[in-house]
Amino acid sequence: MRSKRLLIVGAGQEQVPLYRLALDMGLSVTGSDQNPGAPGFAFADRVLIASTRDPDATVRAALASHGERPISGVITIANDAPVTVAAAALALGLPGVSLHSARIAANKRLQYDLFRERGLNVPEGREVESPEDLDAFIGRSGLPVIVKPTDNRGARGVFRITRRSDAAALFARSRAMCDEGRVLAQKFVEGDQVSAEGLVLDGEALIAMFSGRNYEYLDRYAPHVIENGGWLPGRFSAGQAQAMRAAMQSAAEAMGIENGPIKADLVLSGGQVTILEVTARLGGGYAATDSIPIAARIDLARQAILQALGEPVRREDLLPTPGPPVALRFFFP
Repeated sequence: MRSKRLLIVGAGQEQVPLYRLALDMGLSVTGSDQNPGAPGFAFADRVLIASTRDPDATVRAALASHGERPISGVITIANDAPVTVAAAALALGLPGVSLHSARIAANKRLQYDLFRERGLNVPEGREVESPEDLDAFIGRSGLPVIVKPTDNRGARGVFRITRRSDAAALFARSRAMCDEGRVLAQKFVEGDQVSAEGLVLDGEALIAMFSGRNYEYLDRYAPHVIENGGWLPGRFSAGQAQAMRAAMQSAAEAMGIENGPIKADLVLSGGQVTILEVTARLGGGYAATDSIPIAARIDLARQAILQALGEPVRREDLLPTPGPPVALRFFFP
């Protein structure tokens, strides 16, 4: 496939395995990142200097490069840039998640409101506009409560409030990390934390792996919500796995994702699945490139590349087969 050219949005350390994989597949690789010294650029044939958080700059650079040599697909991994990827794919006339779906994936408030309107099981919550508004929410829902900026990435600006006296300060910190200056408050849901990752293929959410997530240090690192590892596969019954698959399918349909990657954070309590967040990209932590191929025997990153290029993807190549279990632990000095 050397005649095909893949644009990878982001060239940081966690994107490097995707660059290596694309080269192994015989692709020509173009990378984009605002950092001229980004490590992924060492594996790129061409380099575009543009922030992954700036769709317009990425589109301009991609169009200019496309005019010199056509780009065949756009993808990212471990990078909360679904809008940038979707905008570039749209501008280049390439396959990908729609811009509408990507915007829902990138904005926690829009996504939460959509899921609630569609009847999906999400935590009790709402947007809060001031410390007083947050205090009123806490008074009704009780503690602990999570506050999160509506348009930031991952756990940035996400805080777990366990004391009412901390609420005003944590509200201010969360809002300061939001470009649109908005904060979503949600009741903290107790239960098993789960990461789900896969591809949507012709409207069907095919989940490669449900991973257990480790949050044993919530109190140690409070008010931050920091995961310190996980295990693949998670320890779930067949019924629990089916309930999570159904939740993922409902989320994909609500967001309008017909084809593309899907990654979610879930909470499992008994047989009930609560959706925390869903995004339209491959996740971080080297899951798609390393852990999932071992534990589920699915080369998820390869399949995502094929899908981004418009190449055929077989459903059977997205169905997990038990492999050696994988355990991860993160250390914080």
